[in-house]
Amino acid sequence: IFLWWRFACCSKDAWDLVGKDVTNMDGRSTKLMAPSATVLPGVYKISFDTRFYEQLTGTTGFYPHASIVFEIGEHQIHQHFHVPLLYSPFGYSTYRGS
Repeated sequence: IFLWWRFACCSKDAWDLVGKDVTNMDGRSTKLMAPSATVLPGVYKISFDTRFYEQLTGTTGFYPHASIVFEIGEHQIHQHFHVPLLYSPFGYSTYRGS
């Protein structure tokens, strides 16, 4: 299942695009950042174009996109982040995975 997504960082009350991609058949993207990359502390947002997914699957949902906003602290900059989106046409949830 494919989803378009955008990854952004908040600076000076605006979102700066960090990357964008389409998920693979497993619903994952490996192009967000290199595994060795270090992030800066800050507030980040991943936005998924769920309407694109609905068009591919022939469904109609309530949310045209789903955004996940999270914060990475100074003590977390070397940690691994897995941020899954669990989506259905009428709701979605997320968590910090391992």
